[in-house]
Amino acid sequence: MIMFDDVATDEVYKDHPIALKFGISSYASVPIRRSDGSFFGTLCTLDTDPRNVRNPRAVAMLEMFADIIGRSLETEEQLEARDREVEKERELARIQEEFVAVLGHDLRNPVAALNAGLRQLQQETVSERGAKVLPLMRAALHRMSDLIDNIMLHAKARLGGGIQVTPTEDAPLAEAITNVVEETRAATPECEITMQMDLDEPVKCDAPRIAQAVSNLLSNAVRHADPGTAVDVNCELRDCEVIIAISNHGTPIPEEMRETLFDPFERGVGVSDEGLGLGLHIASAITIAHDGDIGLTCEGGITTFTLRLPTVPNQG
Repeated sequence: MIMFDDVATDEVYKDHPIALKFGISSYASVPIRRSDGSFFGTLCTLDTDPRNVRNPRAVAMLEMFADIIGRSLETEEQLEARDREVEKERELARIQEEFVAVLGHDLRNPVAALNAGLRQLQQETVSERGAKVLPLMRAALHRMSDLIDNIMLHAKARLGGGIQVTPTEDAPLAEAITNVVEETRAATPECEITMQMDLDEPVKCDAPRIAQAVSNLLSNAVRHADPGTAVDVNCELRDCEVIIAISNHGTPIPEEMRETLFDPFERGVGVSDEGLGLGLHIASAITIAHDGDIGLTCEGGITTFTLRLPTVPNQG
């Protein structure tokens, strides 16, 4: 801290060249420091006339201003550093999403080739061992196809600002859901899947997207069902809503997990299967994109995911 009221009478600074050159008569400076004590600079005041800068009130005011400036500068530095980190994270996320999208796209071709080969093998006579292996291959390819579809949709949603749906009139939703159930039955013959379909009329929705949501929910139900129990799929049109309920018998989902169950990459405690934790998130996002909602109940050993879509049957 440097202070003098009148340079002409100050024993230390009366011959200071800077004061003489610029005609400075009075001067005061106090240090500006960050909260950790590190030095940033000084707050200075000067006058060409003598001033009483050493009085306690003036000193206290200068110190207060220096403290305010120090805190403001430190806050600005922190905000700038945070902005740089956020931008860095955004760029990293963008690169990751693009990588995932490219990876998912490149995986489609070999999976399609494997599916074609599997269909060919199923038409031929195979050994007893082959008859056991083919269903396992079919199930693995089914899971891989679901995984790729979910990865692609998640990456596209992240890059494009959300999942986009294209509702169409006369959407064959019943047919799309039935196809999903049949495909899942073929891929997992060890699990009985029952279906009650009461969608008698086409409805306005994005049927392929809803089918993907149902596929994710159904695959999840099959994966977590108790051995020897059935998975039930019930679809109906009630009060201008499409209601799709998928139930299984299994271990109830803990209460503490339910709030984050539909978050991306949320896989639950103790889960060790091959999923990434995107299936339920994608199903929820597709439902929300249709202005619908998805619910969960666990009662009497039965876990039910219920998808509700506010739509009306086509009257035309």
